[in-house]
Amino acid sequence: MTINYFLKRIKDKSNNVILHFILELVTNLEDSIKKVKNFLDKIIDDSYTKVTMPPIEIVTKGVTAELNVKKLHIIGNSHAHTFTGSELGAYARGNFQKTFWDSYSLGPLSSVDLETTKYTLLTKLIEKYEFKKNDYVLLPLGEAECRWYALKDTVLPVDVSEEQLSLMLKPFLDAAMRVNINLMKLGIKPIIWGGHASSRLGPRADKDIPIVGESKIRNRLSLIWEKEMRNFAEKNNFPFISILTLMLDENLETRESFLVDACHLKTELLEGFLLAELRNLSISVVEEKQL
Repeated sequence: MTINYFLKRIKDKSNNVILHFILELVTNLEDSIKKVKNFLDKIIDDSYTKVTMPPIEIVTKGVTAELNVKKLHIIGNSHAHTFTGSELGAYARGNFQKTFWDSYSLGPLSSVDLETTKYTLLTKLIEKYEFKKNDYVLLPLGEAECRWYALKDTVLPVDVSEEQLSLMLKPFLDAAMRVNINLMKLGIKPIIWGGHASSRLGPRADKDIPIVGESKIRNRLSLIWEKEMRNFAEKNNFPFISILTLMLDENLETRESFLVDACHLKTELLEGFLLAELRNLSISVVEEKQL
């Protein structure tokens, strides 16, 4: 017999509204924990067989009172919605499933766009959805910059130097760092994302997911992005999370099992990964229901 069996029997025998609310909350917590546990037992691929992660703690401040914990808001382009399973093309707040954070898309953008043409939209979004002081924000930047924005209009040799790749990324790295600093000045706590790899596919002129350069060059760019953002996070005492090294094999090729298309990560993989990383960083998050 499970806890749900006993909860159902209690609910069937009681007309107390508050008791029903408490029992519903406990049931939802149990379902959420089971969902995370199922992910931890899942095999991702042959070379990265099992994800070993610490237990997850869901922190609450009582049942009848408002939950007084920090929230995590993920903001960017369509990559933000992969964290919640929302429709990738949805603008602004995603129609997310039950999860532990929310997601917002400002449309296609690079870090340079987010600092310039999209920055006003970012601040209006923060105001509209009433982000609270000391809430956390994660900007899932890096993938599009290394697949498209930093490489477009260029033709690079296979043996291109690290110095040249770093120079190509510098404007995008600088912009990403400045946006995170600005968020901190607004009283919001940045969690720095280390980027992720795109597909092994070669160059293509796809209108939705354009690709420039060979995959190994793109992955070298991604490693530079991760290194620089990690250094930035350490310098400013920001939490840092990265999935990149898990995505790359010993030949610097992308493990396609992490992706649903040429660049977007799998939501079910991200949920377990991010929960565990937040737990490692001692960051508590509150459970959200589907909108």
